[in-house]
Parts: sequence; structure tokens; C-alpha cells
Amino acid sequence: MIMPKKNDLFWLIGCATIILFVCSAIRHILFQSNALDLGWFDQGVYLISQGKPPIISFVDYHILGDHIAFILYPIALLYKIYPSVYWLLFLQAFSLSLGAFPLWQLAIEAGLKEKQAYTLALVYLLYPLIFNVNLFDFHPEVIAVPAIFWTILAARLNNLWGFCLGIIIILGCKAIPYRDWETDRKSTRLNSSHSAKSRMPSSA
Repeated sequence: MIMPKKNDLFWLIGCATIILFVCSAIRHILFQSNALDLGWFDQGVYLISQGKPPIISFVDYHILGDHIAFILYPIALLYKIYPSVYWLLFLQAFSLSLGAFPLWQLAIEAGLKEKQAYTLALVYLLYPLIFNVNLFDFHPEVIAVPAIFWTILAARLNNLWGFCLGIIIILGCKAIPYRDWETDRKSTRLNSSHSAKSRMPSSA
């Protein structure tokens, strides 16, 4: 029986990246993509690449005012090469596909045979949610998927620097700012107050 090698895994990741990218690109070409969220991040990343404040015209505030995804700043370097929304679609497809590699390493580290680890990576790539997430515009938190696997692997290997780097990448993909937390807190208090008043007996 022929055992899959690591090169086979790289080919699998490459093919998955191409398939996911082509599908999301076709969806965009057919005008099925949305201003929220693909247009949102495309405008923000473009403005960052041009050295301008990334004020999103849909809402008229800074792109980090929604979620503190500072990973968008290094992504903007790709727009300096050539400003195109397809960078975002490709990066998302590659990130989702790349998750198969640390997952394969985790399986090997856990004591599975190479064939079993390869099957696990294949099952991950064939999971319908991976395809659906890739197809729905662009979201920077998708980049955290392989980073989560890498962070778990680093923890199991007692790699402190790798673990810290993974945590930074994960937090950089989507963190809720104080403004949203404060708004949610006030909203919760307001709703609680209304609920308490509605339960009070009326003075008839």
C-alpha cells in the first residue's frame, strides 16, 4: 500500500487553495458578492495601502472602529503590489487550506500514522463549512483558523515563542474594541431596566 508523503499534503493544500479561490472569484465575477463585507474590507485595505485613513464610507468611521483587526495592515502590503480585491479572496482560500498542514502535524504528534493524519487533513478540507465560509465574501478572522491549529501545536511542543506569535495573530484577526463592549454594556443595562419596569405592578 502506498503511503501518502508530506509532498502529497502540499499538493492537496495547493489544489484546495485553487479550488476555493476560483469558486469565490467566480461568485464575485457574477456580481454575487456583497458590499458587506467584501466591499468593506476592500475599501479599508486599499486606503491603508495608499497611506490614507481607512474611513469606511458605508458607516463613516475608521475600519478598526468595527473590530480591531490589525492584520489588515500587513495585508495592505499586497495592495501595494497591485490593488485588487482578488488578493483578499486568494488569502482567504489559502488560509483555510493551510489549516490542513498544522492539523496533519497535530495528528502525527498525537501518535496517528501518516495515512491517518493525511485522511484527517483531507476530511478537514472536505468539510462543507470550509467551502461555505470561503464563499461568503471576506472576513479577516478566517486567517485565524490555521493560526489556532499552529498555536495548539506550539503549546503541545512547548514552543513558547510560537505560541505567543499564534495568539498575537489570532487576536489581530478580530478583537472587539472597547467602544462595542461599552455599547453592549449600556444596552444590557437599558434592557434590564425596561424589563424591571415592565414587571412592576401598575398603580391603579
